[in-house]
Amino acid sequence: YVYAASSSYVYVPDDQAINSLLSNEVDSFSVTADDGTLTRTTTLNIKVAGANDTPVITNHGASLFNHGDVVISSAALVTTDVETLSASSLVYTLDALPDHGVLTKGVTTLEVVSIFIQADINDGIMWYTHDGGVSTSDSFLFSLSDGSGTVSGQSFVLEIAPSVTLTGAHHAKVGSEVFLGGNYIE
Repeated sequence: YVYAASSSYVYVPDDQAINSLLSNEVDSFSVTADDGTLTRTTTLNIKVAGANDTPVITNHGASLFNHGDVVISSAALVTTDVETLSASSLVYTLDALPDHGVLTKGVTTLEVVSIFIQADINDGIMWYTHDGGVSTSDSFLFSLSDGSGTVSGQSFVLEIAPSVTLTGAHHAKVGSEVFLGGNYIE
């Protein structure tokens, strides 16, 4: 657009051009000059180099019962990054293990410096299994890299509820349903 105070042109790139680090965007526009006698049109090409934006980590933690397990799903932990098109390019590094359970990726038990990617979380192959002790919470620490920068010091918290045992109860299975029964006092 034309800046009225100085009659100069001001270029305002769109968000896609600004955010793109995958390739240097070239934005173009045409300018026509007309003095009443001659008319000339030329195309101006402007190369826009983006800046690395920090990935956005959404970390809700998870809940499970004592001696249970839980999938670390994308509803619990997800990262987005405007420059990263593939969930395989968002790489988590395990910085500290949970104290009261184990983390697994598929059938592999993870250790400090093990890596997993956002696609592993999206595919539902990241699991935490509690050790059955008397803990009410656990956590693990991780960092995340988008290939251009790293976000460190992230903690994923697991809330552990006590298991419930119904003593004196009996059950009956009818088809695929299970009915619990026992002595009830009103």
